[in-house]
Amino acid sequence: MSKFYEEILQVPEALHRAVAYYKTTGLESLNAWLSLVHKHSALNFLGMGTSEFSVYSALPKIDAGEVPVFVRDAGEYLYYGPEQPNRTVLTILTSQSGESVEIRKLLENKRVTSSLIGITNNRESILGRCANVVFPLFGGEEASISAKTYTNTLAVLNLMGETLAKRKVPSVDFFDVLDKTADSLLSVPNEEIQKVVNHLLPGDAIAFVGRGPAYTSARQSALTFMEGTRCLSSPFTGGAFRHGPFESVGKLFSIVIYCAKGKTSRFSWKLALDSAKLGAKVLVITDEPAPVKHELIRVLTIPNPAADDETLFPLAVSGIHPRIVHALAKERGFEAGIFNYGEKITVTE
Repeated sequence: MSKFYEEILQVPEALHRAVAYYKTTGLESLNAWLSLVHKHSALNFLGMGTSEFSVYSALPKIDAGEVPVFVRDAGEYLYYGPEQPNRTVLTILTSQSGESVEIRKLLENKRVTSSLIGITNNRESILGRCANVVFPLFGGEEASISAKTYTNTLAVLNLMGETLAKRKVPSVDFFDVLDKTADSLLSVPNEEIQKVVNHLLPGDAIAFVGRGPAYTSARQSALTFMEGTRCLSSPFTGGAFRHGPFESVGKLFSIVIYCAKGKTSRFSWKLALDSAKLGAKVLVITDEPAPVKHELIRVLTIPNPAADDETLFPLAVSGIHPRIVHALAKERGFEAGIFNYGEKITVTE
């Protein structure tokens, strides 16, 4: 068993650890977060890769806090952000290691002068030491492609978003939903995962599409499929895919659509059917019954204890795409999670 697959199997336990902390001791951090937001004029989320785009999963709830929200690539912000940061803007830095080169430079060069929220798996890191409020991830040791820390980052951001949207810490029922989600993360049988992989083969190039919170799943998949399977991939929102990339749809084209039950799911199903009619192989990962059928569309239905809350859809599917990466890499002759040119912690710009 590969190290990456071992870590995938640990995802539910890691999420349970985080939930147990935040419904007890971690409530203090959630209250502190709520208090700080009310004292600032805007929120500035900074991170790299997974740590940057994970916030989109909880953005509808964070937006409900009625404070302007900015999401920036930390490396771009380091060199192209304002030379004199606004002290009234609350900065949220996310870094699984807390030590990536961009985060370290931002802190060492004092590019963050406002109050600082840190989301990290390592409370002893430079991020953990510098933050006014720390949200630990409890992912445990992770040496391969982000799986445990990704899932727990989604959970933490959703807890933060839920706190803003409700203007108080989440209810006991909300924590129960997170625990039920943890229990369901690996419930899809391996046979179904293999059928999905066979449908996507040869897997040379795949477009990933998601709308709203599900865009986070598309971004994470594009990143990890390139990282783990050496597959050329790109993520799109559903609307952006229609604005140009749809012209490339046809035979030998594969598209994975993350379709959460909600306000835009009808557009995702239409995209799936339109793409299949043009000869593309389509995989729809969803938490609702499929309203369309086509021989080139494969549907993977996942259990989602919070199907009425789109912001939790990326969490519900966070145990699916790492397993597809693992299986697809094997079919393509790779072992997912082996870094040939970089390291787990990125220290080179």
